[in-house]
Amino acid sequence: MIVNISACKIFFRGLLVPLAAVGIVGCTALEKNDQDFTAGVRNEAEAAEAIGDYETATVHYRKLLTLRPDDGPVILSLSRNLRRTNTPIEAISILSIAKGTKEDAPEFVIELSKAEIAAGKSASALARLSILSTKHPNNWDLHATMGVAYDMVESYGQAWQAYLKALQLSSNNPAVVNNMALSAASAGRLENAISILEKSDVSVRNIPKIRQNLALLYGVRGDLDKAEALSRMDLEDKAVRNNMKIYSSLGGNIPVDVLKKP
Repeated sequence: MIVNISACKIFFRGLLVPLAAVGIVGCTALEKNDQDFTAGVRNEAEAAEAIGDYETATVHYRKLLTLRPDDGPVILSLSRNLRRTNTPIEAISILSIAKGTKEDAPEFVIELSKAEIAAGKSASALARLSILSTKHPNNWDLHATMGVAYDMVESYGQAWQAYLKALQLSSNNPAVVNNMALSAASAGRLENAISILEKSDVSVRNIPKIRQNLALLYGVRGDLDKAEALSRMDLEDKAVRNNMKIYSSLGGNIPVDVLKKP
């Protein structure tokens, strides 16, 4: 985080003590109020994002960006939440604010690439990520994002290698394990996809989203008993019944929407 030096501190530096004391008290009070308000907005944004309320998080991050327009983490956070609320074009636009040295930072390039993937621009994302990988070969998120981009252009072999590299750098990473399994399913390797999730660390298997993806894969395979058992761990009865109808009708076909996972 970039810490801005208060203008009022600079202004009063070097003045006579009585004047400085009066001035500093006023500026410090204003500065503290501003800092408290900014911290409050940030806390609200982070709390909303933590529970998956990306719409509310986006509102707070927008407000925060007006207060701190040059704050890199705020720009990244707003873009990330815009992407998660299915507005990737605006997310790309927000990232265009980050110019100069920021635009070469791995976290900015990776987030921009994720937004591009979500916007259907996977080829552009791959070109950008390939350049970055020569400078930052040990960034797991970079390789994981490349895996998703390769999936989107149906280059499943290259996607597999990207996920393997990501797991070497971040073992048992839930996002990588999940996307690797879905990649295998997309490539027609259903048993391989199921095996990846079944053999993952228990901490990974206990994540509801991953558990329900495994339920989906069981359903596609026709193992409806296992699919239903997992579904009931996280879903209400009506949702379970609806899912079971869907699973029964799939006949080995993976729903395309499930595989959109940047």
